Amino acid sequence: MNAQQYIPEAVLAARQAAREERARLRKAFRHGYAVGDILNGSWGWDETHQEFWQVVSVNPKTNAIVVRKIAERHAGGAGFMCEQVMPVKDDFIGEEYRAIVQMGHNNGDKGYVNVPVNPGSKFKVSVDEWDGKPKYSSWYA
Repeated sequence: MNAQQYIPEAVLAARQAAREERARLRKAFRHGYAVGDILNGSWGWDETHQEFWQVVSVNPKTNAIVVRKIAERHAGGAGFMCEQVMPVKDDFIGEEYRAIVQMGHNNGDKGYVNVPVNPGSKFKVSVDEWDGKPKYSSWYA
């Protein structure tokens, strides 16, 4: 016997319907990004690194965008070995990176993209629409 035999048909049907609805939503998803929009994400274990990227190109037929990493500036102190940072629009510090926008978890968001932390890095971070507020950044030693 397997576990499927103990799950009521109605539950199995509901799960299948939910899977099909998620697939339909993913297929219909179109991001809302425009050239000039800024994306933000953070990463780190015992420190918090902020990533700011700017949209430089949008393909209107697909969910592909081209982004470039941009500089950040000090926006206030936050304590020992940490600060608040803000992006500097149009101050590019990286090469262009083509990314596919993935549907976010909330219906109203524009989606997210995965970008490399450093050029050629296999480690990627998810970035999405920046909320316009300073971001906490910290470092260790």
